[in-house]
Parts: sequence; structure tokens; C-alpha cells
Amino acid sequence: MFRLLSFIIVLIVGVTESALSQKVDVYSRPRRVERSRDYEATHYRIKLKFDEDKKTFWGENTMTLTPFAEVFNQCELDAEILKATSVVDADSQPLKFEQTDSSVVVQLARTYHYGDTLSFTVSYYSVNPQPDAKKYGMSPDYDLGLDFKDATADNPRLINTLSLVLRPTANIFFPNTISARMKAR
Repeated sequence: MFRLLSFIIVLIVGVTESALSQKVDVYSRPRRVERSRDYEATHYRIKLKFDEDKKTFWGENTMTLTPFAEVFNQCELDAEILKATSVVDADSQPLKFEQTDSSVVVQLARTYHYGDTLSFTVSYYSVNPQPDAKKYGMSPDYDLGLDFKDATADNPRLINTLSLVLRPTANIFFPNTISARMKAR
């Protein structure tokens, strides 16, 4: 009798749990494809400066990288909500660059080849950053990247950073090679 009663309880709990559980349609998520890279980033040196009152930050990201391509004369970086102001090579010589809503394409001063090592620095800023959490499969109120939090009765004013272990949202607070190729887990 005890076994039968135990079986019925387990059955009821199991049916109730499955009926009340959240249904997730994994096929409705946007498809993410990893981009091919022409280089490996071997080092980032990031300097940040903040103005909490104006909800603004400025940064410099010095990247060291090694090309995988035999002919490498431009480098594309992911850079959401950031406005690049300048790019200089390791000798502090200015480099040309183009910016879109999601990236910065740096035109290198010369052609590099497979196995070479090069460095350049991107200077940038962002005013009142507002990352789009839905783009990364999170709820709209989920904090991503870097943002400024006003003081509340429970918490002081603060600068919040959440990068999901640098993927996929690191590009929200420094130009880098990590794209929004996967959803947060």
C-alpha cells in the first residue's frame, strides 16, 4: 500500500510540475552564427575614466594581435554603444577607421602577414549607455555591459558592469573581437 501511495504522489507531483513549468521554444530564438576571424587577440590593455554625474565614460583599448590571414591590412572590432574618437598604432601614428552602429574597422598602416604581431589603441567614449538586453536573449530589464545606476533608498549610486563573463556583451564597454554570437546561458 505504501508503494502504491508513493507512486501516486510522485505521479501527481510530476504531472503538476510539467503542467506548470515554463515552456521554452528554443527554435524561436534568433540564429547566431560565429564569424570567422582573421586574427587572434592576444592581449587587451583597457583604461577607463568615468563621470558619474554625466553618466559618461571614456576608454582606451590597446590591442595586441596576431593575424591568421596571409594578407592582413584591416581589423574589424565589435563596438556597440561606443563612439570611437581615434585609433593610433604602436608608434602613436594615427590610423584611419570607419565606424558603424556595431563595429569599428581599423585600416592598418601596412600589410601584416600570418604570425606577425601588431598593436594599436582605440580611444572611445559613451554617454549614458543603454545596452539592448533583448538582443542577447535576456529580458528587457536585465543589466548588461556597463551602465550607471542612480541612488535608491536601498543602494548608493554606482557604476554597474555585467558582461556575462566577457561574452557576449563585452563589446558594450570596450572595443574587442568578441561578438554577440551566442545567447546568455
